Amino acid sequence: MRITTELHVRRQHNGAVLSCTADQRHHLLISPKTASVIMEVLYPPDVSVIVQPRQVREGDDVIVTCIVDSNPPAHISWKRQVQGRNVVMATTGTTTIVLRNVTTQDNGSYICRAGNDIGTASASGVVHVKKQAQGFDIPVDTMSMSSTVQDDFRPTPFTADPETETSRATVEEQQGNEREERLRLILGLAFGCGLLATAVLMLGHHFRKLSNSKSRIGMQERPSFELAPVNVNSVHYNRPGADVEATETEDGQTPQQDREEPGTTIEGEAEVDGDDQEMACWEGDDVTDDERPQSDTVEHPGQLEYYGNQAQTIEETSLVSLSLGASFTREQLRFIKRLGHGQFGDVYLAELEGVSASQKDRLVAVKTVKVNATHEAHEDMRKELRMMMKVTAFHPNVVSLLGCCTSSESMMLILEYVRHGNLLAVLRNDRAARDVTYRNLHPEGKTLQNKDLISFAWQVAKGMSFLASKQCIHRDLAARNVLVGENRTCKISDFGLARDGPEYRKLTASLLPLRWMAPETLHARLYSTRSDVWSFGILLYEIATLGSTPYPTISNKEVAAVVQSGHIMPKPAHCTDQLYFLMEKCWEFYPEGRPYFSELSSALFRMLRDEQEHIILTRFEEHVYANMDDLTDEEICY
Repeated sequence: MRITTELHVRRQHNGAVLSCTADQRHHLLISPKTASVIMEVLYPPDVSVIVQPRQVREGDDVIVTCIVDSNPPAHISWKRQVQGRNVVMATTGTTTIVLRNVTTQDNGSYICRAGNDIGTASASGVVHVKKQAQGFDIPVDTMSMSSTVQDDFRPTPFTADPETETSRATVEEQQGNEREERLRLILGLAFGCGLLATAVLMLGHHFRKLSNSKSRIGMQERPSFELAPVNVNSVHYNRPGADVEATETEDGQTPQQDREEPGTTIEGEAEVDGDDQEMACWEGDDVTDDERPQSDTVEHPGQLEYYGNQAQTIEETSLVSLSLGASFTREQLRFIKRLGHGQFGDVYLAELEGVSASQKDRLVAVKTVKVNATHEAHEDMRKELRMMMKVTAFHPNVVSLLGCCTSSESMMLILEYVRHGNLLAVLRNDRAARDVTYRNLHPEGKTLQNKDLISFAWQVAKGMSFLASKQCIHRDLAARNVLVGENRTCKISDFGLARDGPEYRKLTASLLPLRWMAPETLHARLYSTRSDVWSFGILLYEIATLGSTPYPTISNKEVAAVVQSGHIMPKPAHCTDQLYFLMEKCWEFYPEGRPYFSELSSALFRMLRDEQEHIILTRFEEHVYANMDDLTDEEICY
């Protein structure tokens, strides 16, 4: 028998799970059989271009981003329209162009064209650089390119050779004579102004001597993107888009502060004298706790720096860049209690006191390195900091980095505090003892339901899709590294093992949780987003079994051999075939066969919207699924 169903396919159906169930009759017995398949919809590109910031001044950095939605992935090319002419740019394959230190020579329309086997599309964004009142244009010979492709597809970043910048060379050659004349005029004016300013200063100095006055001559500089040294005694607050209130310093002068445009980050260095340290921060959502335990303040020396929701650039010589916001002393960070600990570090709950009377105190989580930790532990913390700063752009399903302390004696990461702990504990707390059935756990309505569990998985898939778009390989995705906040919001955390790039091969041996590792990782120490997809399948199993340890019936020594031989865990009896089908796809032996996180997110969202119970908790047999609380012996050098 063959039954055919027609479906009007749209691009939104990409990743949808189609299931067909039939009853197989054998005498008086009826056995239902189900087959499922994930739809792959091919569609042409949909293109849009975003230019940030919108208002551009000379010397700024401008980011032109091409957002492409297509399947299969589209080939991307760029053109720049100058004076009605289209000039091909040497940026094939990149979705983001970063224009450094722009001048009026960068003005024009930037056209992004994307095409695949289905069709092509294009869109454009206009860059208009406003000329500064002072100074003169300096030719810019280098244009940096970077790739942030949608979801998991990531071309390799590169920097264009100045010799290949044919578009800029063409424009400059056409306007060379005009620019030389303008430069001569401006240089002459600048020289004349310099002589005039020198004369004025000499006259002023002469009159000051004659009058013996104590008055001062103040010069107001034009706003720039260089942050002046921060005075320790100055406490200032700048909400994005609000006016800056200047405060008086010890010497009686009022420091000049830049006015920050909404969404703009101003970076610079902070000079700190003595033991007084400061933290620059942004104003986030306030979190209060009426039942905070009281304790003495824990002293942690070092420079504290607090970040907003925009990614920062990290140099090797300077781990952090200061983001202009609210400054306050380290005494305003009060440690309350220890939330957890490991071999080389601890995590504390701390209270960040309000900067002003109108602000409430805020709870934060502070991750520290122990005093006696090894150099490798400090380096791992720095790697975690670098990775978190790369992905710190706000996403509801990724823990936010709020600040850091870069002192070698007391490395600290200041993180968003997520109130309800890790997902593994939430799942296991919802279970009774091993000899009690699930229906006797709690009063009706207080336990986790099917939609809660599917929502957990969907949120993690969304967060991982975001990380994949940032070329972040987590390498330690598991329920224990997902935190649960208000309204059961899941947030991916613990980037201690995370690495940057499309793939990563580990050369040295270290302790890693092998029960979450993919076959290629066990065999060749090779990590990629697809190995994270394998780990996500294990996390799905953890969610479906309310925190059961993966491969519960197999010993530690056997797990690696079993996984590399192609065996996977069987379907839990209380799960539907559709949900187990997603697990199976995540556990495809070859990485190329595993789905993208965006596809997993779409499939789980559809499960969340339908009325079917995909995790039938009334059939959950707790005694079948073991919990192994101490995984120290479950880690092997890989």
